[in-house]
Amino acid sequence: MSEKFKGRFDTKQYQNSLEECKNFLFGKVGGIYKRTGTVLVHDLTNVSSGFTDTHTPIMFDTGRGSSYTLYLPNTTVKLDGAPSSPVYIILNDGNGISSPTEYGLGSGIAFKVPGGYPAWPSSNGVTFSEGHWISQQVGDFLFITHSSGEQRPLVIARTSPSTFEINYYDYMMTQADGLSYAMKGPYKKNTSAVTMAYLTNVITASAAYFTAGMVGSWIRINVGGSSGVYVITGYTDSTHVAATAFLGATTAGATDDWSASAWNDEFGWPTAVTFHNQRLFWGGSPNKNFDSIWASRTGNLFHMSSERLDQDHTTDVSGANYFGPVVFATDPTDFRPASTQSNAVTWLSGGRTLMSGTTGGENLINLGVDSLDIKENSNYGSYNSQVVKAGKDVIFVGKDRRSLRTYRYSEENGSWLSDDLSSKADTLFLDGAILAGDFPTIKQISWNSENKHLWVLMSNGDLKILSYDVEFGLNGWTEFEIGGETTRDILGVHNMPSPDRSRVETYISVSRTLEDGPSPATTNIFLEKIIGEFNNTSINAFTSTDFVDYPRYLDFAQLSTANGSGVAATASLAYLGNTFDCIVMTATAVTYVLGVVVVDVASSPNLDYTFPANAKVIYGYNYSAELKTLSPEGGGQFGTSMADVKHIHETFLRLYRSMDFSIGSIDKDSGLELTFEDVTYADLTSEDKRIFTTDNPDTDGQIIVRNTTPTPLNILSIISKGVAYD
Repeated sequence: MSEKFKGRFDTKQYQNSLEECKNFLFGKVGGIYKRTGTVLVHDLTNVSSGFTDTHTPIMFDTGRGSSYTLYLPNTTVKLDGAPSSPVYIILNDGNGISSPTEYGLGSGIAFKVPGGYPAWPSSNGVTFSEGHWISQQVGDFLFITHSSGEQRPLVIARTSPSTFEINYYDYMMTQADGLSYAMKGPYKKNTSAVTMAYLTNVITASAAYFTAGMVGSWIRINVGGSSGVYVITGYTDSTHVAATAFLGATTAGATDDWSASAWNDEFGWPTAVTFHNQRLFWGGSPNKNFDSIWASRTGNLFHMSSERLDQDHTTDVSGANYFGPVVFATDPTDFRPASTQSNAVTWLSGGRTLMSGTTGGENLINLGVDSLDIKENSNYGSYNSQVVKAGKDVIFVGKDRRSLRTYRYSEENGSWLSDDLSSKADTLFLDGAILAGDFPTIKQISWNSENKHLWVLMSNGDLKILSYDVEFGLNGWTEFEIGGETTRDILGVHNMPSPDRSRVETYISVSRTLEDGPSPATTNIFLEKIIGEFNNTSINAFTSTDFVDYPRYLDFAQLSTANGSGVAATASLAYLGNTFDCIVMTATAVTYVLGVVVVDVASSPNLDYTFPANAKVIYGYNYSAELKTLSPEGGGQFGTSMADVKHIHETFLRLYRSMDFSIGSIDKDSGLELTFEDVTYADLTSEDKRIFTTDNPDTDGQIIVRNTTPTPLNILSIISKGVAYD
């Protein structure tokens, strides 16, 4: 809860909120529980020297027992077929997580240029100004564009359980319709007095129009009932370009009846994409058509051109295989949502209706058989980023890049609403600010549909989690602080189904610098998985000798077998540095050993601790979890009869399958923590725990609950009994 909210004890939210919450998660049916740890999946650094901290994970779900994670370079070079722009793909199937496979564009997954179609000019080495990838999966196709509008849209197609193809969107030919590539992309009709003419591989404009950024795009010229489509192959000057007749008429006299590709390096490329009602929708381009939305033909996701060639109104004269006397309701189309100002399209999302976000507001779009209905329902505005669907709600990033809002239909109000999810916890998004305006911004959001958690990655590497469920009235923020004796930053987060489709798993990519390890100052990038909830009734109740369901409350955790004197050396053991923590498991007991020292980690990693022979040992980094309650208020005008808060006399904690915690309070004036009481159980315990507080009335009435051991702590409720300062 924001510090600015401390005076609003008159609200329902105040009574059900915490001032601070770190490494706890909110349960959708109530209570909070200490988050589980992470396990090491892979060292991504060793995949290839090309893998950097700018790679962004995108989930590709096959829906058939396997899922893939694609890592695309985020703010590095454009993807254009150059081997220096690799894509990495990790398979998650019934055999677990595979080693990451490098698919360098041009190596492994190669761009496929259709016969007779000119290759797009290479942009190898050209970097994005800023931004990140935006994606939409439809079946075995993943459509990808970039929020900067500087990347030509891509399609990654899964052609078999283990093979992929990658193409530019307008290169992809998947339907057996024989449609010419010249009709794939959208066109924008000329509305100026500039004329165009084509003769002998040259297009001539009557006034300055062409730029080098138009090379590779199309010009369609209509003269005397006949159309020709020409591809620009080279730039000469602002009124002349080299071109090749590709489709239709091979010559064209000067006319102002012409159209040009709506997308190219000069005008920009789409910045948003979604799927709705059997159409693919693209939105925005930064330089010219920033407020436009394009819709594909119904049932053909690769057909975007809405105009037939003039000679094809009756029969297929040109060979484009797109002809007929009338325009059908299923044909491609484009439109601009009307507004009182020009607003760039920032996101699109399909649902019961098509929803769009712009820099100025949020719209509902109904594209009917013979109609187009666009309504602006709110005017908060948004940043160009990937949106997520949380049940029936759409969650998007606000235009300040430090806030999150929903766009949802309220059955109660009978209207569409946009709720601010971050205002009551705004200080979470201001942490790390040094100078005015130097605030961390939201880099990425990812939704876990199983436990209703929205993972929010900030530009400074911090990770926040929003527990959000409208049905249960859940809206709570927490800070995810990862453990480790290292300098660490979280680079990416994504959620994907488990191989058996029974749950949704969360993965994070983490940059860790080993400051005390065998290679000081060496930075590695690791893929780590958040472990599922621990649901056993006893800490010692294991269902197998492999301890598959052991309680994993360590970060960067790895599992090994003791040999009677230590733990067998493993390559990954060296990742942990010289000091870490252990959970030791035998057939009947679990022991926690913190601060274990490694001996000679560089040449032969071995733990300086004697473990029982054949015991299973989890080694990793311990982390703490902490919560702080808000001060209780009496409800009067000033809170109590003395215009002061109450101090706590006793506190009741309703525990569920918990083991260890400490509880205390804070001195109101000094801010120092007062005496803490430690509570420890031999095994998982569910009970109502009564804690007497000996604080004097000068405390601020806040309770702190802390867990510093790798053990479960689940709190269903906290009830404090206060004494007025009279």
